[in-house]
Amino acid sequence: MLHSNRQVLPNNMETLFLIYSVLVVFLAGFVRGYSGFGASMILVLGLSLVYSLSDIVPAILLMEVLASCYLLPRIFKDVDWSSLSYLLMGIVVGTPVGVYLLSNMPDPYMRLGVSMIVLLLIPLLWKGITFSSMPGKPLTILTGTVSGIINGAAAIGGPPVVLFYFSSPRGTHISRASLIAFFLATDLVASGVCAINGLITSHTFSLIGLFVIPLLCGIALGSRSYFKTDPEIFKKRVLFLLILMAITTLTQSLLQ
Repeated sequence: MLHSNRQVLPNNMETLFLIYSVLVVFLAGFVRGYSGFGASMILVLGLSLVYSLSDIVPAILLMEVLASCYLLPRIFKDVDWSSLSYLLMGIVVGTPVGVYLLSNMPDPYMRLGVSMIVLLLIPLLWKGITFSSMPGKPLTILTGTVSGIINGAAAIGGPPVVLFYFSSPRGTHISRASLIAFFLATDLVASGVCAINGLITSHTFSLIGLFVIPLLCGIALGSRSYFKTDPEIFKKRVLFLLILMAITTLTQSLLQ
């Protein structure tokens, strides 16, 4: 039976919700394999209609770890390890704060803030406004801290770092590879903090067992599609995906 914040449903409705959840996970896997990010946002928005955040966020974090482990070997050589190390310093600071918020506060305000920031910054990126050189250590650490807070609180810490890399002078291959490595590290940290706070339970692993096959199938298909895409088209699609996710998050936050 689905564990959710809804009333107990008839068996046929539970079957429909299960099919819906599997389709959400497959779509999230495809987007993750294609762009290097985005799965968490889709999973949080889609599965929160059926499950409570405290149920799905730990499972999503662990599924993201699996996704990154699947993708990383092929793109390992393209990762920008210098900027990544500073981002991870911020993650270590921000993630425990985010997990505390997950355990003690409702999440609509966090989602509202993230969506507003993304919607304000994306027009600049769409016009091609980028840094002339990679941002310095303070801004990079600050970006990681903000991302860690959001990731720990709602498993949607991607937008700040996506904007960071796609506004940098690095190419799309390096940006995508660095994002994949970044999410592996951040989700490992967030999963560890969740475990310490008792948020990872047997139900968490039940959800992972249920969704791991559609997740990996989606990732494989999405990754294959990425390598057939022109870099400039890829960047526009990434920005469009961020816009869509931000608008959806904003709408959901205002309706709660």
